[in-house]
Amino acid sequence: MKRLLVVLFVLVLTAGLALAQTEVTKTEDVKPAVKKAEMLGEITVKTIPAMTAVMVMAKAADYIPEGGYPKGNEGSTMAYETMVSKGFEILTAWMKEGGKPIGPPFAIYPEDPSKTPAKDLTCQIGFPVEPGTKVTARLKVESYPETSCAVVQFKGAYNQSRDVWQAFKKWIPDNGYIPTGAPMEVYLKTAEDKVPPEEFITEIRQPVKKAEEKKAEEPKSEGTGK
Repeated sequence: MKRLLVVLFVLVLTAGLALAQTEVTKTEDVKPAVKKAEMLGEITVKTIPAMTAVMVMAKAADYIPEGGYPKGNEGSTMAYETMVSKGFEILTAWMKEGGKPIGPPFAIYPEDPSKTPAKDLTCQIGFPVEPGTKVTARLKVESYPETSCAVVQFKGAYNQSRDVWQAFKKWIPDNGYIPTGAPMEVYLKTAEDKVPPEEFITEIRQPVKKAEEKKAEEPKSEGTGK
């Protein structure tokens, strides 16, 4: 399991992460997909239960290569690949020492790679665990509260998920929601299940709230009568 997880995330996930989350601005820059990821079911808003997780917090700035990261998607992909690789080295060591995940791996991506230089990207990688789990100094145990999230699953390789991500991001404002936190990918079916990338199943979660809820929380301006 440990070796498969490292291979999965280093060689497959990171290959297309920047492309999956970056908005398309020039159609001529998009290469035809061998087999595009398929959205499973409809996009919905669900309440995600509270969760405790063991996490690695990685920063691309800690692993800047000689000459710096290239610009654009190449640099973003390189940064994510490095962060995920280093992060799973730490998680693998923790599991070898007896660490026990209780759910599928996931990753949180706080920045939009289309708007953030590669050197400023960060990544949070982890597993759900039982409350009270002990970890080494290089890891953290985080508690995530119950959260309302826009949710969708897709089937296929991570580097072919651009269209799913684009539709997902568009659905949120089109349906009166606004993001309230960083998006998360949960890896439900992976190489560990002995299936090819075309059979992988991933769930995207984006914390959201209704736009009118956000507006209602904003204080009224004094002296305007509004």
